[in-house]
Amino acid sequence: MYPEPIKKISKILSDFPGIGPRQAIRIAFYLANQGKHLVQSLGESLEELQQIKICKECFSSFEFSKGENGLCHICKDKNRKDNIIAILEKETDLISLEKTKDFKGKYLVLGEISKDGILKGEQKLRLNSLKERLGNNQEKIEEIILAINPGTLGDIESSLLFAELKNFTHKISRLGRGLPTGGEIEFADDETLRGALENRR
Repeated sequence: MYPEPIKKISKILSDFPGIGPRQAIRIAFYLANQGKHLVQSLGESLEELQQIKICKECFSSFEFSKGENGLCHICKDKNRKDNIIAILEKETDLISLEKTKDFKGKYLVLGEISKDGILKGEQKLRLNSLKERLGNNQEKIEEIILAINPGTLGDIESSLLFAELKNFTHKISRLGRGLPTGGEIEFADDETLRGALENRR
């Protein structure tokens, strides 16, 4: 029924977060109808994504240059506090917290919570990498902040993370409930995030 190129691109698009099969088909046809200029421009932009790498410590995406040691600019920053770590789901959460300019620690991007709230393979590897790093410290670190979106699944995952990390730190906190239950960090305004950081428990 659909032209083969439309089927191929819509199949890829339907795997994107928040995009279902119908939306994917609509986007594919939209791209096809915009002409060669948009398709070419999109292709070039996608090609440039190959310059993005994953930080070997916090697992956030960053633009990699030759000669770098695999760390993003935050993990390389000697002015950041190594003994305070915020664990969050995705890079957009990290960017939102950074915009407040109030958090001076470092991060771990764990990956989005699954519908069952259980850690998946890649998330376990990232968490184990953090535990190994923390285990190499002679003393417990000051604080781990569970900057997980509030809600039922977030509460389940936070409980799992608490059990996994309680022996590595003096304090485990969560962001204050300045964030509404069911809300997402990515869409919170700076003032709400600032309050959530200040009122963490």
